[in-house]
Amino acid sequence: MSKQPFDDRYPAMFQPGGEAMPAGIHLPVTPADTIAPAAVPAAVPVMPQAPGQYSTASDAQEALAATGLPIPAAAGLAGTELVDSNATADPGAGAKSPWLLWRVPAIVGALLLSLGVLLPVLPSWIAKSSGDPNEMYAGEMWAYVASQAAAPMVGVGAGALALLLFLYTQQHPTRREGLRRLFAIASAAVLAAGLFAQFATYMYPPIRHESVDSLSGQSTFFMSPSTFVSLLGLFAFGPLVVGLLMFAALAISHKTSLIRAYTVGLLLVAVAVFSQFAQKIFPNVPLSTQYYEGGNQGIPGWPSMLPMLTPALVAAGVIVIAAAALGPVITAVIRTPRDAPQAGRLDERNDEVEQAEDHVQPEL
Repeated sequence: MSKQPFDDRYPAMFQPGGEAMPAGIHLPVTPADTIAPAAVPAAVPVMPQAPGQYSTASDAQEALAATGLPIPAAAGLAGTELVDSNATADPGAGAKSPWLLWRVPAIVGALLLSLGVLLPVLPSWIAKSSGDPNEMYAGEMWAYVASQAAAPMVGVGAGALALLLFLYTQQHPTRREGLRRLFAIASAAVLAAGLFAQFATYMYPPIRHESVDSLSGQSTFFMSPSTFVSLLGLFAFGPLVVGLLMFAALAISHKTSLIRAYTVGLLLVAVAVFSQFAQKIFPNVPLSTQYYEGGNQGIPGWPSMLPMLTPALVAAGVIVIAAAALGPVITAVIRTPRDAPQAGRLDERNDEVEQAEDHVQPEL
């Protein structure tokens, strides 16, 4: 009888004369056929490798393709949307300093703050932006127009830098006390700058202006604050709000809770109401007089000046209350698993696998 040839399609144990071979023999697999077990759907019979079954994963994939149905992608492979983040993550990303991660908002905040400070100064260097000191309205109109855009820049820039500093204090528990003291000093400095800008009108003497009538030759004198003092008044709102919010964050972060946040916000609103009606509560506070070279001016009592702080107090209080109300919602959204939408897609893939199981039959 002639010797039967060796058939490469079947393992050696199924070849002629292979009955005596152990059942646990291991056959080498070529690298091209090497694939993770999860890459082959469970509906495709792969093991054990008997006649009529698929000996490699590539044969199983070819059989699925022959049915005309879409081949479901394997979970965990790079071709799907479920990619292992550990495999694609940058190994050096965790070693970067937080300041390297936050350098973009820090640069943006510093740039806004710098532009807000420099913008009102630039028009004063342009000759046409200044008026004649002898005219009735001798203000630098360009400076006032520019300051309207500069004031929000100062507030947003200072707020961004303050927020970065506050977040930095929360990331280092071992140095938290020292960083909290630094944050408190910064809060006091920002609030003091806002108070100085708000009440600078009463700290600097006004400038005397003279106007001469061209027809009669009669001179008229009037007093008005300097352009610098007027610009400071326009800048005051931003630093005041940022300084109050920094102190509010400092008080809330000591023992963080929603009740504490609502309490701080309502307290700021209550102080705003008091400042608005302080003049009615204390009507008998006398005025004071400020003397300077060439004249004097009256300074109102402190109850009359407190309403100037009402807008900043109301804004800070409302922001704190809104943050306390939105905090749980924002936290819940952040903590929601990002792969939740993938559940529907996985169900679709499971349906495709079931359809493949119905159409793919092993060859016997």
